[in-house]
Amino acid sequence: MPARYLAHWADGQRFDLMVELGGRCANCGVEDGLEFDHPNGRSWEPRAMSRWARIIRYRREAREGKLRLLCKPCNGSDGARARWRRRASSRAS
Repeated sequence: MPARYLAHWADGQRFDLMVELGGRCANCGVEDGLEFDHPNGRSWEPRAMSRWARIIRYRREAREGKLRLLCKPCNGSDGARARWRRRASSRAS
């Protein structure tokens, strides 16, 4: 398949996944500048994978509850992980 088609497909899949995850920062509610975040870390390196392989992996992790959306400032904040763990533990109770 042409690289341009795969890039377009991956961009569409990324947008769809962001919508499925709520389309806003899980921490502050902002809708712009969103990034995928792995609150408990990840065992793989995204730059070592193709776009389509990354999207497939992100989708699997979203189904497993291992992926969330954060805006760039919240994703860079150390406190975001602590808040995520508190929310997750309160939901489990």
